[in-house]
Amino acid sequence: MKRKMIFPALFIAVAAGVFLWWKWRPSEEKRVQQQVERLAARFSRQSDEGGAAMALKMNGLSNMFADTFSVNLTDFPFNGEYSSSTMLSNIARARALFEEITLRFYDVSVELTDEDAAEVLFTARVVMKRKAGGAAMADTREMRCALKRVDGKWLFVSFSEQQVLVP
Repeated sequence: MKRKMIFPALFIAVAAGVFLWWKWRPSEEKRVQQQVERLAARFSRQSDEGGAAMALKMNGLSNMFADTFSVNLTDFPFNGEYSSSTMLSNIARARALFEEITLRFYDVSVELTDEDAAEVLFTARVVMKRKAGGAAMADTREMRCALKRVDGKWLFVSFSEQQVLVP
């Protein structure tokens, strides 16, 4: 009697597993949103961040950018085209200047523009505290970034500012 029940129970368990995987697998929009959230987490820096944590974050950032990457922000001195290695170097230098950096993205909206391309709109807020007890600086901007999928990974291609209130 027990042997007759093993096959149906096994079939039900496999069917339930396949259904749950299909239902809860992340969509491409969700994968893009997770990549954007990872960028904020890896760029941010806590005041007690050690060398190992910094190295892990920088290593994680190294494979988030496309071979060429562009920045176009209002009143930003580093606009232009960069290679991914140059972008990583710039981020490392920026992180070293501050004791604490908190980067957060709000109201993230993802749109797949193609099978392998996405645009993301969000509000970016960064709060940075200089080393040696310096004052904190904060900036909030409406941003647009483009990502492309390369070998199954979503890579950042560009960041630009989204004009909200235009006279």
